[in-house]
Amino acid sequence: LMHAAALRDSSGRVRGFLTQIVDRRSSHAIAAALARQLEYSRVASALALRFINVPTREIDHAIVEALRYAAEFAGVMRAGVFLARKGTSVLEFTHEWHAPGREPIKDRVAPIPTAMFPWWHGELAESHIVAVDDLAEVEGLRPEARAFLDALSVRSFAAANIVAPSGRLGLLSFAASRARPWTADQLAILEIASQQIGALIERVEREARLAETSELFARLAASIDHLVWVAEVDPPRVVYASPAHERLFGISPEEVYRNPGVIFSRIVPADRRRFAQVFSSVPEPGESREEEFRIVAKSGETRWIRTRVFPLAAEREGRGRIAGVSEDVTERVLAKKRTVMRAELFRLVSGIATEFLTTPSQRLEERLRRALEQLGRFAGVDEAYLMVLRDPEGQTEKAYWWTADGREDARERFEGFSLARFPWVRERVARGEIVWLPRLDAFPPEAAAEREACERAGLVSAFTIPLRVGQGVRALFGFNSRRPQEDWSPETVGMFRVAAEMLASAVARQRVERRLAALRERHRLILEAAGEGIYGLDCEGRTTFVNAAAARMIGWSREELIGRRQHDVLHHHRSDGSPYPAEECPIYAAFRDGRTRTIEGEVFWRRDGTCFPVDYVSTPIWEDGRIQGAVVVFRDASERMRLSREQARRESILTLIGQLAADFINRPLERMAEAIAAALKSLLDFAGVERAGLFLLEGDGRWARLAHEATRDGVPMVPDEFRRVMIDSLPGLRRALENSYIWQSDVSPGGVFQVPEEARRWMQSLGINTALHIPVNSEGKAIGWLGLGTAQPGRQWSAEDLHVFSVAAELFASVEERRRSLLQLERLRRFERTTSELAGQLLAARDDEFHATVETGLGRLAEGGDFDYAQILLLDEESSQYAIRYAWSREEAPMLPVGTSFSVADAPYLARLADRRESLVIQALEELPAEAQGLQRVLERLSVKSVLLVPLAEGARPLGFLLFARYREEAPWSKAFQGLATVAADILAAAFARRRSELRAERHLSELARVLRVGTLSELAADIVHEVRQPISSICVFVGGVRTQLERGKCEAARLAVALDGIEEQARRAEAIVAGIERHVRKGPPSLEWAELNEIVRDVLRLARREVERAGISLELEPAAALPPVHLDVVQIQQVILNLVRNAADALREKGGG
Repeated sequence: LMHAAALRDSSGRVRGFLTQIVDRRSSHAIAAALARQLEYSRVASALALRFINVPTREIDHAIVEALRYAAEFAGVMRAGVFLARKGTSVLEFTHEWHAPGREPIKDRVAPIPTAMFPWWHGELAESHIVAVDDLAEVEGLRPEARAFLDALSVRSFAAANIVAPSGRLGLLSFAASRARPWTADQLAILEIASQQIGALIERVEREARLAETSELFARLAASIDHLVWVAEVDPPRVVYASPAHERLFGISPEEVYRNPGVIFSRIVPADRRRFAQVFSSVPEPGESREEEFRIVAKSGETRWIRTRVFPLAAEREGRGRIAGVSEDVTERVLAKKRTVMRAELFRLVSGIATEFLTTPSQRLEERLRRALEQLGRFAGVDEAYLMVLRDPEGQTEKAYWWTADGREDARERFEGFSLARFPWVRERVARGEIVWLPRLDAFPPEAAAEREACERAGLVSAFTIPLRVGQGVRALFGFNSRRPQEDWSPETVGMFRVAAEMLASAVARQRVERRLAALRERHRLILEAAGEGIYGLDCEGRTTFVNAAAARMIGWSREELIGRRQHDVLHHHRSDGSPYPAEECPIYAAFRDGRTRTIEGEVFWRRDGTCFPVDYVSTPIWEDGRIQGAVVVFRDASERMRLSREQARRESILTLIGQLAADFINRPLERMAEAIAAALKSLLDFAGVERAGLFLLEGDGRWARLAHEATRDGVPMVPDEFRRVMIDSLPGLRRALENSYIWQSDVSPGGVFQVPEEARRWMQSLGINTALHIPVNSEGKAIGWLGLGTAQPGRQWSAEDLHVFSVAAELFASVEERRRSLLQLERLRRFERTTSELAGQLLAARDDEFHATVETGLGRLAEGGDFDYAQILLLDEESSQYAIRYAWSREEAPMLPVGTSFSVADAPYLARLADRRESLVIQALEELPAEAQGLQRVLERLSVKSVLLVPLAEGARPLGFLLFARYREEAPWSKAFQGLATVAADILAAAFARRRSELRAERHLSELARVLRVGTLSELAADIVHEVRQPISSICVFVGGVRTQLERGKCEAARLAVALDGIEEQARRAEAIVAGIERHVRKGPPSLEWAELNEIVRDVLRLARREVERAGISLELEPAAALPPVHLDVVQIQQVILNLVRNAADALREKGGG
């Protein structure tokens, strides 16, 4: 036998032939093997290629295609995917492919416990794949498992594990309705398909986790003030920056991604090397690096930034990554600089004062220039000067100056200076005013001469202190600079003034040796004018001089102090009352070892036995290379320490509030109340009150409820009957909330801030005499207030305390906003989930389940969105009536009953909305337009406050409306809710449209089936006539026989009974044939009844037998024994069997004989 086998590629095209003359028995096996191998390669390639770059939205479709490829190759009737539910021992049927002509079974298969199938924990757990050729031969199968497989007509199956890196996900199964062996290539294809499907499912889960993680991280990054960033080190490149980047640097993250170097434009040039250190290397694991640098903000202001850098694991070899947190520390740096500056200036001025006191007159000018240099360098300027004036007209008699390195000599400018050329400055120094011009733009128009002189000298800022002697100005001390200067605090300017006075005094000492006594007196006046206490000691510790400020602070007169041991008078004990030995005294140590001592926080004792805290500097006095004593400069530190304690107190509470704010970000909704209570407790301790509470407005704002509270130990909580407050009973509070200011109430007798009698009784019942109410605002509108209550009458709080309370109120506002946002998000998620589920339920609902599915879905939608009403109004096009077909409401809410209807003519406003497919979104009923008065009256009768009405439509044809409403409060409808409601309306509209189409299709198909049955009967008319004629002829024969017997007079009863039985049988036969024809041609829906299949087949063969036999074809019936009755439509089954018989006869006629 010559055998030719076509060789086809994976696309089905013929690529050649394999021919061979062989024994007939082996040729078929070779061709079949080659074809099988080619088909295996095609299917394996298709499975591999189909899943390359599959979009996420097409994954389910791709899985079904994979099932089809594999099942068609294996030649099975079904293939399906069973996935294990996480955390359970249940397999869920998720994807199915079935052969044409087979019905889908996925919706009929409930979740299956893995314990039903021994292979899941047996062979599949060990060898990854299992194949059962014949289930009838399997022993030990649980009855319920065998019943389940039998119900699905499964006789043989093969299954393979679906696995992923995360573990076993489920299984892929082939099913056959007959026993069969499974070949190796079929099992190989099964395994390939299971691997591909496992990779896809793992990818979907991974992408879902990644999306959720990305969303959470984005929300977290957007909610914190600090900048969080990630960058690569070599080369430096920012790969992520949080939204705070634009606020901090004035550059959006997207711009930094596009151009990594753009950020250098914001760095102060002097700090760019320090900034580069941030990206210099990756810190060691577990370590971090911190850098501070300056930037020029978008506004032009210089800001300090602190960045802390942490290592990240490298994603690729050689690509190091770092993460960083950056924050604006400008205020902290400036505050630290100011503090350091004040301390350094204090030490500098004290040192200058001490040196001037001990410097010999011949070295005084040298020391004077050195002091100018020290002050100039400390101030960061280019010039420092002291000009002694000859007369009040301002002519310079003597000038002393210092210029920074690299600056031109200013001798001519200083020695030729005259105030007469600068009238604007002259007028101010004559009044004793300090002239402080930090920038050129600070010069007023009338200071044109001064501005011109500065521009000519290249100066940008100027600072001048006039020094008075007697009634006129006799010297000018000041600074000049070629760049703008920052503002100095009044304390710093005061210290500069003290330094200037000392410099002027030194000049006077140098100029007028003969007036030494006057100079000493002037020096005494300077010490007297100083705010700090100053006194001198000899080497024995005895007081040699005391200024008035020192005597005033310690309560002794100068005469009483001169000559007495200073330590015994005012430094004899420590602050805790313990003795302070003189040998440990830092003041004495200064003239013992020659080193200056700067001490803070010790105490000096007054004459009356009380003490006060002091900061002092003890400086040794040198004369001719020997220590002659010490000078002590001190100041009362009470105010500084009080401010420091208060600042520490404020910083601690603000730090605590900041920590609580960070805690709020990470707190889940159910633990939010716990965090708020902790914050209130901290605020209560800070304010020194007995009660603290957070009140939130309800509904329209007429009432408020105490949502959270904290009390001191032993103070009871507010009773339930007092936890709601009517706002109108506190008009002062109402005005404070409306205008956003803090309101204080005082119910004590004669209190300043009185309240109405009802509110007085309420507060006194809680033991409150003074209360403070701080508005809590959200988006410019009050949502409640922070209340603080104390039994102390007339309690007052400082401005700093009120600031802290305001910050706390802002925190609580943000917390409440977050709580409401979380609630709104949860509602959105529930509504979205319910909408998605409703779509699947409507698609899967049977005809008799459709109404209940819509009704249940509507209620779940309303509950998911926290609505009070939900209704579906459908339009009857024939009667032009809107009718409420489905409705849901809360138990306590009134509702229009289902079936309530009204004509389109009575609701023109709704008709226009339906024609334009516009939604009606009403937050308050007052927003309804005038033409919707009818709708407004209905809604008012139902106490509705806000409405969302979405049209239902099929294309351009209106179907009705979906309505959601709230009666408990007026509430805004977010864009997200509106969008989801529109999606729900579209799903419902599609379901109603599909339902109508299905009903029309059923009617059409019923009519079409009837026409086909009539056509079939027309073709069998002759056979039908023959079938009907046979019983009629038999009846005629029986009647003729009876008549003959009657005529012969031999009509026996037995023979007559036989004839009558025959007539009755043939009549019933004719009646059955006519009834069958009638059922074929009548109209109407399918009629289900219990019937015997064998009888149905016999009736059909009775009609078709003559036609078949005329074609020379024999027709045999082999009925099955003991078949149970079946519930079916007899007519439809007869039509199917008749078509099968006729089709078989036609096929045999075409084939011909044999």
